[in-house]
Amino acid sequence: MRGQPGGEPNGFGFRTGVRSAKVAVGFAVYALVLGSILVGAGVVYFIGHREWLWLALMAAIEAVFVLAFGRLVAQARHRRPTP
Repeated sequence: MRGQPGGEPNGFGFRTGVRSAKVAVGFAVYALVLGSILVGAGVVYFIGHREWLWLALMAAIEAVFVLAFGRLVAQARHRRPTP
């Protein structure tokens, strides 16, 4: 897939048919909340079983979710409308 001029990717929602930045941001929020709930459940489980290494891994996964959320929101807000 080609990006936009200057190497910028097409952005979140361009190939999926999402036409509104609000819908794209809403999906990003949904993905963040769902991921955070799953990571939270893992954190509770690993604390209960005193698995500190796995707990650290879950914290790293949550950091990736938050960073990906920021990137999705930035792409959704800076996308150009489809012709």
